[in-house]
Amino acid sequence: MSQASQQWETFSAELYRDGSWRDIYVLGTELQDWVATARFLTDRGYDLAFQGGWKGTNFPRDIGQLFASDAQSESTTLSVDVAGIQLNSHFFEHSSIEFDVDPAEVDDPPKLDAIFDLMQGLANALDKDVILTPENQPEIVIFRCVPGKDRVEHVPFGG
Repeated sequence: MSQASQQWETFSAELYRDGSWRDIYVLGTELQDWVATARFLTDRGYDLAFQGGWKGTNFPRDIGQLFASDAQSESTTLSVDVAGIQLNSHFFEHSSIEFDVDPAEVDDPPKLDAIFDLMQGLANALDKDVILTPENQPEIVIFRCVPGKDRVEHVPFGG
């Protein structure tokens, strides 16, 4: 039985629907971490869609092209389908990787397991902690995946 299935009642409380999102963060990143993230997402076969500045259907060779270069440049948004859940990443800055997730879409244990799988895969690929937090609050960790560990750490928040 998966961790999400075993603790669904507790974990689902962290996904309450109040109109806000949850964010998945990798903090303290550099451009090379974005390159590793692109490789991870591509190698895992996630469905990807780009909107905004980048018109391609795949990552460009130079990931730096996804970041707006000045006030006139249009920013790029990447949508990633994870078990029917749409995660969105915005290329605002090199120093953190962020995916937004609508908690209403994480409505059963298999979907939460898919989110945990993505988080743990990113943690291992980047050799950095990956956290899930309330929207725009990276200092409040609800779930953490640590490189090399196979269990998600839960820090109860409950809203």
